[in-house]
Amino acid sequence: MSYWEKTVEYMYVILLVNSGQLKLALPLAGKEERGAGDAVFFQGATLILVEFKANRNEIHKDVEDIFINFEGAKQKLSLFDGHHLIVFAKPTQEGKDLRLASQTYFGCTPVEVESTLCCGVEKLVFDRYLEELLAFKKPDGRSSSGVVSSDYDLVLGAVSGELRAAPLGEYVKRFAPNLAENLTQVDTPHSAPSGVHLPRPRG
Repeated sequence: MSYWEKTVEYMYVILLVNSGQLKLALPLAGKEERGAGDAVFFQGATLILVEFKANRNEIHKDVEDIFINFEGAKQKLSLFDGHHLIVFAKPTQEGKDLRLASQTYFGCTPVEVESTLCCGVEKLVFDRYLEELLAFKKPDGRSSSGVVSSDYDLVLGAVSGELRAAPLGEYVKRFAPNLAENLTQVDTPHSAPSGVHLPRPRG
């Protein structure tokens, strides 16, 4: 049986759509993907960051290529990565089908795939975490410019049920106006958010 990382990504999106959970999906590529992950998903007023892998063996296989100091990042962020997830696939016992599984990125805590969007955090917390994560990533050799959390506000995403694309910034202003002010804030902390406890995943 052959399948790829893209298979896992499609299975996950279909799962979210069929369950009525998906509101906005932002697939990432280039320097934005290298800095953060494969996609950002938005539900209500919270976001999750997802990295897709074909199988468990592919998890953290490329950390030496993308991290300046993976162990340092793990030590600093593993208590705050409840919304930063890896989604991968496992063959069924019969070996004729696939089922999805997920875990937190650094802490490796199992998360029920159907409940991943429940692990989301508000955008200000998301941005703080993202700035910390980006500080541990190596520069993308394909681009001379770096990437900061505010760059993701301009990334186009697919709006569920509307057959159109919209940047994260516009989506937040329309569907979560109470968070819109966060889009104009510049917040680049040098340590994990003080007093902020990200929700740990269930399971």
